[in-house]
Amino acid sequence: MKIDINKIGKELNKTKADATFSHYQKGNLYYDVEVNGGLYRFPISVVDYTEERMIVPTIVGPIVNDIEIMKLSADLGDTNFESVIPGRLLIRYIDKANIYGDFVLVRELVKE
Repeated sequence: MKIDINKIGKELNKTKADATFSHYQKGNLYYDVEVNGGLYRFPISVVDYTEERMIVPTIVGPIVNDIEIMKLSADLGDTNFESVIPGRLLIRYIDKANIYGDFVLVRELVKE
């Protein structure tokens, strides 16, 4: 379920909620943030995968191999990823996760 990213951005600016590092898995940093009455988790991809063709000449003819190349994501730039980051600074990653359906509710927060 997609969430209104403008609403999330406004709430993060208002509440100053922090995003907390949860874990790393398969090329993604996962952060948790409290917004919209729940604890949400979203990934930040730190690697990009591309496929390149490698041609190796041999005596009997060329051998063609398609190999997968992994490199650091160009999307990261100079970003420092600390264990706790103001959520509003990660809005572009939250937006991206929301578009791809990866901004997921971990649990609803209990109101006191």
